[in-house]
Amino acid sequence: MRPIRLEMQGFAAFQEQTVIDFDGLDLFALVGPTGAGKSTIVDGIAFALYGSVARYKSTNLVAPVINQLANEARIRLDFSVGDQHYNATRIVRRTAKGASTKEARLERGDEVIAGNARELDAAVEDLLGLDFDQFTKTAILPQGEFARLLTESAETRQALLRRLLAMERFRVMGTRARERARDATVKRDALIEQLGDREPVTDDDLAAAHVHIEKLEVLRVDLTAAVDAQHATREREHQLTEELRATEANAALLKSVKAPTGIAKIANRIETLATEREQARADAEEAATAQQQARDALDELDSVADLERRSDLHADAKRLAREVKAATKTATATTKALAATTKIHDAALEDLQTATVALDDAKVRSGAAGLIDMLAVGEPCPVCSETVRSIPDHDPHTLLVAAQGALESAQASAAKADEDRQTAVREDDRATFERDAIEEQREEVAAELVDQPDEATTRDALKDARDRQKSLERAEKAGRATIEKLQKVETSLAELDDQVGMARRALTDQRDVLSGLAPPAPMEESIAADWDGLVAWAAAEAKSVAAEAKSLATQLKAATKDTGAADKAIASLLVGTAAVDASDDVALDPVTWLAEARGRASAQLTSLEQVRDAQAQTQSRISELESTAGVAAEMGRLLSATGFERWLMTDVMHTLAERATERLHGLSGGAFSLVTDGADFSIRDHRNADEVRSARTLSGGETFLASLSLALALSENVAELATAGAPKIESMFLDEGFGTLDPETLDVVASAIEELGAQGQMIGVITHVRELAERIPVRFDVTRSPTGARAVRSDMEG
Repeated sequence: MRPIRLEMQGFAAFQEQTVIDFDGLDLFALVGPTGAGKSTIVDGIAFALYGSVARYKSTNLVAPVINQLANEARIRLDFSVGDQHYNATRIVRRTAKGASTKEARLERGDEVIAGNARELDAAVEDLLGLDFDQFTKTAILPQGEFARLLTESAETRQALLRRLLAMERFRVMGTRARERARDATVKRDALIEQLGDREPVTDDDLAAAHVHIEKLEVLRVDLTAAVDAQHATREREHQLTEELRATEANAALLKSVKAPTGIAKIANRIETLATEREQARADAEEAATAQQQARDALDELDSVADLERRSDLHADAKRLAREVKAATKTATATTKALAATTKIHDAALEDLQTATVALDDAKVRSGAAGLIDMLAVGEPCPVCSETVRSIPDHDPHTLLVAAQGALESAQASAAKADEDRQTAVREDDRATFERDAIEEQREEVAAELVDQPDEATTRDALKDARDRQKSLERAEKAGRATIEKLQKVETSLAELDDQVGMARRALTDQRDVLSGLAPPAPMEESIAADWDGLVAWAAAEAKSVAAEAKSLATQLKAATKDTGAADKAIASLLVGTAAVDASDDVALDPVTWLAEARGRASAQLTSLEQVRDAQAQTQSRISELESTAGVAAEMGRLLSATGFERWLMTDVMHTLAERATERLHGLSGGAFSLVTDGADFSIRDHRNADEVRSARTLSGGETFLASLSLALALSENVAELATAGAPKIESMFLDEGFGTLDPETLDVVASAIEELGAQGQMIGVITHVRELAERIPVRFDVTRSPTGARAVRSDMEG
């Protein structure tokens, strides 16, 4: 299978119509960030073919494929198988319980191969030679499924290989060979049994056969004349018997004609309901007129919602005016409080400055006091060299302690004043902000009320609109009541129409039964009158038919007597004739008996002459069947599931392991090889003394390389390994694992993919790794926006 064109709309991430053209591509990439919708494109291919998505928990789920903003998902895939082109289309729509497939078909040109989902599933599986699970292991490898072929159970893997390589035909050949051996044995045993029961032929047997033929010839002339007379009387008897039987049947039919119970009452009820229907229609029209008038009256005014909003705006305007006034008062108070605390703050700062200066002065005085001990009256001052006239008398330490205490008190007062001022600033800012915010709301409301009616006018208009709304609701309620009444009358009439229809069909059926008697045609005006007419006609006709039956019975009695006389004449000819066996039923048809007896006698003579030849031929046939049974039984044994197929499956597993190892050895830098015991795959670790271990022990990246090698080996070599008629894998989509590879390994994998794409097989790579995507000649960049996913093609230049 090779995709040509994919068209999606409302499918998963692709809300808008999206067309992806694969025609002519051998190698391409679906590129985009995680969650963009890359894997959805591959899901679309699988869903168009099989109606399932591998990533879902159940293959029966279809609702998740519908985009969340859409009511249905449409998808069409044009693809080829060999040189034949097909298109598969599916449409899935939402339902109350989930979703269902409303349309599905498979076409080849103008030919419709499948017309519903069940037929499409079966046709695709037959066309591709793969079921959905096998398709997702070989052609499309979705996320989370890539390593299944490597780690799958032996039984499941062998079932896949048996289907891919068309090995089932060997099992069929073995079954047919064993059936042929059984058939030949049964035929041989039957022939042996036949020979054992056969009596030998004698000369006395041949002579007796000749005598029997001569006696039969003597009877032929006289018996022919007697039989002709018998045939004439019997024909007359048979004709009268049939006429009497038909006449009696007609009489019974005529007596069984009865009109359905209550047909007159139904007709009267229909007339009454017809009158009620006309009155109900008139009431409904009157109610509709009243609704329209009430609706027109309501439409003359603004809508109730608009009037209610305008009324709310007037109320908001009043409220906000009050709130602005209160907020302004509060802001004025906080501003005054801020001015007072600022004044106290400034005074505290001045006191702090004064205390600071006083402390500095006290420190200077205290320092100068240390020189007093150096002074002497009449001596020069050590500082200014003036003559000291007297010694100062004061305590500099007491002054310094007092100045320090005054400074600390001023600092505490200044800190308290600063804290009070900051609090006042915050309160003033908050009050001002709240006042401005309320004022802004008031201005917005006032702007909306510009050129609008005042509050009283709005209130009156709202009351009027609500009254008219109630009037409309009452009119609509009355209208619904009249419609319900009309519907009830219509329903009753429909039910009676069904009953009349049943009575009319019963009348037609009854007339069909009586068609051979030419019943009167119905007037088609009243079903009751038509039934009355048919019943009256049947009663009158029954009397005439009864008289005719009586006459036919008299004639039949006389004809029966004539037939008995003819039978006695034939019996007198046969009495004492040795040619008649006791077991022969001669009286039924003597002429036929004579001809058959003559033929049997001649056949018996011929048969006796041929017995010896037949016995020889039978013995030859027995020998031939014994030879056929022996050859077929041996072939059946060799082609049994434990014989040739097991050997072939083991050979295929070893061949796949060898071909995959060629890839894996290069992809892993010589670290790993793939080996098999004929049932499961294992890994030979060359970095660890060639240890053989389970493939399930590989890391995520190592598992990816091993799985890719095995998938590529299967894809490349399935045609070579398979017998004629096996499915051909013409495309492969790889949707996993590239992000787990280091740059060197990614380069090796990319080279392997490029090489495979150059061999003519379609390879699609799904990745968000740009380094890999940029090496692929054609890319579909998948992005996602609020309107859904998009896929844009870009080709590598050069």
